[in-house]
Amino acid sequence: MKVYWLTYLAGFALVMAIGQASEAAVISLDFDDQGPYAGGENIGPLATNSSNWNVTSGASGAVTGLIDDSGSPTAVNVSWASDGTWSNSDGTAVGGDEGIMASGYLDDGGAGVSVTFSNIPFVNYRVYGLLGSDDNAGTVTSQDWDVNGTWVFGGASATTTSIYSSAATTFAMTGNYWSEATTSTPGNYWTFDTSGATLTITGIGANEGSLSGVIIEQIIPEPSTGLLAGLILIGAVSRKPWRS
Repeated sequence: MKVYWLTYLAGFALVMAIGQASEAAVISLDFDDQGPYAGGENIGPLATNSSNWNVTSGASGAVTGLIDDSGSPTAVNVSWASDGTWSNSDGTAVGGDEGIMASGYLDDGGAGVSVTFSNIPFVNYRVYGLLGSDDNAGTVTSQDWDVNGTWVFGGASATTTSIYSSAATTFAMTGNYWSEATTSTPGNYWTFDTSGATLTITGIGANEGSLSGVIIEQIIPEPSTGLLAGLILIGAVSRKPWRS
């Protein structure tokens, strides 16, 4: 058998391995669970199956061995503390597991919210902070959030931004239950890219600072130039006739 056929097989195996490795893992956590979830519904900004969400109850606590979006257990642990818990009308206004997830949250109550994850296995990851409010209509002013020592909205110092008060309001304004909040655009979640085995999230201030959930999404680096060149070469070689 000519080397072309062997090269094709090696290239195919490499492409398959890269395809599998490029599927980012996701860990999703719902604070103050208003469940139980029915399961099998794609919810949240990343449309993750509700069967594979981690859920909590109580103003403070800890959970070990969080599951990922495939339902597989991980070594990731989380602990949290807040002034209390609260909920809004999303449970009925939105309905289903989406509404259950969006309605309950850790309430800052002036004392703030703090969350710590440990044993995160990803080199780099994106954090989604899902925001909560019991205003139920319109927009409210959200405080800033400190993620691993850096302000999400404020850069060198803390600032504030407008957020939609609920998932139902977000849907009425944007046509989606989830929309990213920036310093110039209202939304009901923020994102922040960071790294490290430990993740700390802290929110405290005079404005709304309530957290209904956190999502950690692995960031997969783009294939290197050398790897892409190798794949192109393999593709070119595999076009030659397969002769024995």
